Amino acid sequence: MQPTLTIRLMAYHATLRGRSPAGSIAVVLSVFLVLSLLLPATTLAQSARAAAFSWKAHIDADLQFSEFFAQNHTIVMRFMPQFPHAYEGPFLAENGTGRFAIGQGLYQKANNTTKLLLAVGSKSKLSAPVLHPGQWYHLAVVATTINSNRRFTVYLDGLYRGALEVPITDPYMPQGTVRLGKRTTGKTLGQHNAQFYGLLDDVAVFTRALSGTEVRQLRDHVFQLTGNESGLLAGYTFNQGTLPTRLSRPISRHGGAYFVPVSTDRDSAADALRLPLPTEHVEMTLPFRPGKSWRVIQGYDDPQGSHYGYAAFCWDLSLANKPQNGVYPDGSDGAPLYAAAPGEVVTVNDHGVSGEGNAANLLEIQQAPEEIAGYLHLRQDSATVAVGNKAVRGQKLALMGDTGVPVGAHHLHLP
Repeated sequence: MQPTLTIRLMAYHATLRGRSPAGSIAVVLSVFLVLSLLLPATTLAQSARAAAFSWKAHIDADLQFSEFFAQNHTIVMRFMPQFPHAYEGPFLAENGTGRFAIGQGLYQKANNTTKLLLAVGSKSKLSAPVLHPGQWYHLAVVATTINSNRRFTVYLDGLYRGALEVPITDPYMPQGTVRLGKRTTGKTLGQHNAQFYGLLDDVAVFTRALSGTEVRQLRDHVFQLTGNESGLLAGYTFNQGTLPTRLSRPISRHGGAYFVPVSTDRDSAADALRLPLPTEHVEMTLPFRPGKSWRVIQGYDDPQGSHYGYAAFCWDLSLANKPQNGVYPDGSDGAPLYAAAPGEVVTVNDHGVSGEGNAANLLEIQQAPEEIAGYLHLRQDSATVAVGNKAVRGQKLALMGDTGVPVGAHHLHLP
């Protein structure tokens, strides 16, 4: 049987970038065009599973930071990033007070490269390994005490990736329980509502500092935790069936986190097919009237263009087979735009003039809590709705323009 291709347009995420003293919120939104390719099932061991994370997804453990954090310890995990060129995405973080996060860093930070971010208390450190989507990596953070500091040493695939020193007396040391996929609800990283997208597996906490040799031994020879590892306090394999006590501590899933079957030998090509589709989002339709073809001139999570970092989940659309500077219907200039989903209009800025260096006119609709669809590069003074209006799906919003981009580059930037 031939694979079936289905296409859906869905709201993918909203990143809150913090609140000013006046209470305004700068929001970076995203829309994800899902190409869901239903492929024949690969041969995977049904007893081996990983945790899958998309927007809003996180998993809470009952493991308290007080059980291990003040002493020498090691945190180990395997992760497969789905969007490594995006913004901050914690693999493991605190659910409580203070700050702890190990995960992806903002791609745009320091020379546009994929990043690992370690944040402990009031200190943080970035390293810049090359991370590819759909590939398994092994990560370890080894904590020791050096004089009056705690030292956190990072290993990626068994290789040293730097160390972070934090005073023992830092007032922002983490307290509470361990959370996977996000930080404490309402807490940000880099002013972003940080979210990890991808797979996590074999998350483990040891009550001793593993040596570099031991870290490499785990990476190369322990593809699935057994529960008998020396010094293991708690491990999370997400597998079914009867598990050893150290692998059986309770967890709770939230925001659409779920489990997927994976290979037992960390076959990246096979397991990448299990990367999560968007969940917990309002379904959206294309913001155009039926009957015309529209071309994606720039897609999402693209380090070769401008859609990366906090803009990773954006799409640029123009009328297909027509010049961008042509007047609609013979081009994209002045093409009418319609609400892709219902919601409250929260932003209307449409007084900017065309051309690069000017503000990109913007209209935003809140479709659900923490989920806002944005329509950028609108023609000057073309908005037909006002802040506070309740838009319905298919309602006319504005006209396509070239504000904030080179003159004539008319298109819709849909984040």
